[in-house]
Amino acid sequence: MEYRLLEQVAAFRGDRLVALTPKARSVLAFLLLSPDQRASSKTIFKHLWPGTSATKTGLLHRQVSDLRNAIGVDAVPVLNSGSYRIVVARESVDLFRYEQHLEYARTATSAKGRAAALEAALRECRDDPLQSVDGAWFHERRKELIRRWQQTVEDHLHATLKVGAMPNAITDCRRAIERWPDDPRFYRFLLHTIYHNDSTREFLPVFEECRLKAGGALRAELDALRAELESGPQPMRRDANAITSYAPQQLPAHRTSIIGRDADLDALCAVLAGERSSRIAALVGTAGVGKSVLAFRGADSTREHFPDGVLHTDLQGFSEHEPLKVEQVLARFLDDLGVPPQTPTLEGLTAVYRSTLAQRAILVVLDNARDMKHVLPLLPGPGSSAAVVTSRNALVSLVARYGANQIVVAPLALDECVALLASIIGEQRVRAEPDTTAEVMRHCAGLPFAVIVIAARLLSRPALSLGEVLNELRSATHKLSTFVHDEADLNLRAVLATSHGVLSSPAAALFWRLGVHPGPTISRDAATDLVASPIAGAEALNELRTAHLVEEVSYNRFAIHDLVRAYAEEKATEAGDAERRLTSERLLDHLMYNARDCDDAIVPGRNLRLGAAPAELQLVSPKGIGAAMAWFTAEYDVIMAAIEHAVRHGLHTYAWLLPLTLTTFQWRSNRYLDARHTLQVSLRAAEIVAMPADQAMILRLIAGTDRGLGQPDLAKIRLATVIDLAEDDNDELGVAHGCHGLAVLHRETGDPEHAEERFRTALVIYRRLGNVVGEAGVLNGIGCTFSDRGQYDHALATCTEALALFRTTTDENGQANTLDCLAGIRLATGDIPAAIADFEAAVALYRRLEYRKKEASALQHLADAWHTVGNSHEERQALSQTLYLLRDLRDPEAESVARRLGELT
Repeated sequence: MEYRLLEQVAAFRGDRLVALTPKARSVLAFLLLSPDQRASSKTIFKHLWPGTSATKTGLLHRQVSDLRNAIGVDAVPVLNSGSYRIVVARESVDLFRYEQHLEYARTATSAKGRAAALEAALRECRDDPLQSVDGAWFHERRKELIRRWQQTVEDHLHATLKVGAMPNAITDCRRAIERWPDDPRFYRFLLHTIYHNDSTREFLPVFEECRLKAGGALRAELDALRAELESGPQPMRRDANAITSYAPQQLPAHRTSIIGRDADLDALCAVLAGERSSRIAALVGTAGVGKSVLAFRGADSTREHFPDGVLHTDLQGFSEHEPLKVEQVLARFLDDLGVPPQTPTLEGLTAVYRSTLAQRAILVVLDNARDMKHVLPLLPGPGSSAAVVTSRNALVSLVARYGANQIVVAPLALDECVALLASIIGEQRVRAEPDTTAEVMRHCAGLPFAVIVIAARLLSRPALSLGEVLNELRSATHKLSTFVHDEADLNLRAVLATSHGVLSSPAAALFWRLGVHPGPTISRDAATDLVASPIAGAEALNELRTAHLVEEVSYNRFAIHDLVRAYAEEKATEAGDAERRLTSERLLDHLMYNARDCDDAIVPGRNLRLGAAPAELQLVSPKGIGAAMAWFTAEYDVIMAAIEHAVRHGLHTYAWLLPLTLTTFQWRSNRYLDARHTLQVSLRAAEIVAMPADQAMILRLIAGTDRGLGQPDLAKIRLATVIDLAEDDNDELGVAHGCHGLAVLHRETGDPEHAEERFRTALVIYRRLGNVVGEAGVLNGIGCTFSDRGQYDHALATCTEALALFRTTTDENGQANTLDCLAGIRLATGDIPAAIADFEAAVALYRRLEYRKKEASALQHLADAWHTVGNSHEERQALSQTLYLLRDLRDPEAESVARRLGELT
């Protein structure tokens, strides 16, 4: 869990916002801000709900109960003293992290360390603190936190100036003025800094700008400050236009316009112009993404900062030739600068080179670097010179150890690709086939190099239409063959081959195996399972990530660019059919056995007949339902793609079993249409490789899906077939399950007599087989049929018996269903307090199970109970939570709940 106070008050589970009622959010914030994160009931009432009697403990109990349900029971223990406490890791709360960084700043032994610690503290301050909680107590805390924030900003400005990063300090000060235009200290800092740091020519316009922003109250103070500065000592001035007698300008020919890189270009120019703590920029990204063009445009845009020239070299870190040696480049650069080396050794060349750069303002453009070692001797030290490095590798060491500014150059958006194509072949050809153009550009997958290859082909063959290019892309056996233009020396396959050619053997092996994986993403565990050992797999994956052949799209999840995948698929073809099939089975095993374990965490005792997992597989072993649901959420698109992969490659056992591991998650996340599709795939595969009992189970699950889709008649037909199959196969348990499911449908369609008949048939079999879960479920169904007929005493007794049986098992879903039925019976007989208690217990269980559709249904029933006693406040609370769940599930019933809530409001 992560908690935020320094913006909107919120709790997050991973990337997912935890739903909190307004009062529960206030309790959360109050406990986090209290000493030791502990507060008594009396204190909470005094500050959160002044004027409310502290004897009304039910109000506080409900809010704490909501909070515990949302963030976990163990997180908010009730103490014996009538107090509450929230148990959190210090690093999980943004305010506590902020305070820790301030402590680091206070104890820092260097100016650089203090500046870094203050900068880290400010990264925690996203917006005005304690938003979305109201009340006088929070108002005072908010003012106090804003005062601390302002002081931290001021301290950081002085620390930034002390380490010599004046442009950064000026930029940050301007931002502070925009946020707090009435705070005089930021105006004073800005004007003092500009006046005394060799920038007097800028002073008057900045002064006038500040005077306008400050308004009448501060203008007199600013006028006095100007008079004080201008009457004091005058700063020294440098001749900014002085240049050496020879200034090399070595940029090669390049496009003078650039599309879709505004943010990247701004960031690069800020680095080169000295507005960051380091003037070294590392442009990294996959092959063909446009790093070199961006570097050249950045150099063009900042030329006035480098009157002593621009040096450039292609280091050939990724080419068919040997990379250039550092000694060669140093000797050439010194010669270009007219500086003779003192000694011909690497150390001698480096020393003279860096001394020269320190005395001049020179930009060094180092294209196609292999790694950090390839460029380190070529980089300038502190001073007026700067460098931009491009590489397909991440250059992490250059960033972490030497302070370079990394700019990851991402693929272009679709509209940007279209604009790039139009800039080359002309707007008219693009407008003539807009839909086709967009489809062709989708195949380019955001790589400017791919767009340029297509454009070159269209330019060289005016008769070639975009539609014909699209047909090539759709029908090509090897997709990359379309991205070749021999006359223009443009070949995307050859470009990707240069990245592949420098990989180690394990990384190259993992690369082609990723071409077999169906995507769209892959977890770290799944990727490393494709290699002989987890350690070798982790090293190979890290090498591919560093080389930008795979991208880490979220923590420990990776994706491979579409055109890079096409190249990986070509390399997989070279590996042979047998190796590809083994890889397919390996990746499907990883998904299937992990999905089985997660399904078992959600519904213990399903006993899917998969056997033991291969010993070498990495299994997630989820700790609880939340972890299992989170795993399914992360892997869902991958599993859906893997099912189609299994069908496509004739892997029938996986096509049969993998969908079964997914069904419970699909139901609980309201993905019934997907469930119907995957279960039909499973049934077709089971007809080839499985037994009749297995096919009956799949039909039973399909019937449950039909029920979820509101098609009970179709579900009844399927269940009748299930019962026939089970009887033919002498499968008593299958008969019982079929009768149970059919009984539920009869009851829900208004036929309690036939429902009870089927329930009792199932009950006899479950009791004979000793199946306690089945017996409890059937008893609950029989109790509900009694309730349907108004026989409430029988209904209450039977459902109570069912609940007692369920509580001897691990089936919490059965317990929740039974509590929901019991609550309905109690509501019908007028026992409202007991009904409310049972509904609340059912809601809590469904929430723990992350069964959001059923949680929403139970909340609606709870709202009905509150309506019966005229408590409109609690009714609104229940309906609000219902509406949130249904909208999140995209359930059409949300609109009727919204209307009911609107009428209440």
